[in-house]
Order: sequence, then structure tokens, then C-alpha cells
Amino acid sequence: MSITKVCVLDNIHSVAQVYDRLEEAFSLPEYFGRNFDALYDCLSADVEGPMEIRWVDYQQAACRLGEDVVDTLLNIFEDIQMEREDFKLVLGERK
Repeated sequence: MSITKVCVLDNIHSVAQVYDRLEEAFSLPEYFGRNFDALYDCLSADVEGPMEIRWVDYQQAACRLGEDVVDTLLNIFEDIQMEREDFKLVLGERK
């Protein structure tokens, strides 16, 4: 049984921080292009699972990054969750 790799996204102030955390947690390949298309490609095919993203304060992140950016990231994560049985997205707000 494989150990689930977990990336916690909280207190995010830039897309670069999202990429940094994902790179660290999932050991994204060197050729990761740090853009939305490359993120989808890497998470959907290049990273061995199981893996989980916990985005604690995504609603506050929308205020800092913009709703369009957060919506795009959420769509990427949700699409991957539908495609991969070994990928999980957990959303929640800090209490």
C-alpha cells in the first residue's frame, strides 16, 4: 500500500506559492512549466499517486489571488479528481 502524498494549501498569496507547495509535496518533474496547462499535465499523468490536496482557505485565497485564478485551479483539481482514483481534493475553511 502506497503512502498518500499530501499538499496543504493555506495562507496562499500568489500562484507561485501554489506551484511551490505542489512541487515540494508531489516532487513535480523538472520540466514542470509553472502554468495551468503544465500543472494539469503533471498532476494528471506525471506524478505517481496516491495524492491529496487540502485547500484550507480557498475562499480567502480568492480575495487575494482573484476568483478567476482560484476557479481555474479548482477546475484543474476537480478534473484530475474525476480522472484519477488516487487523487483527492479536500476543501475547507479554517475555523
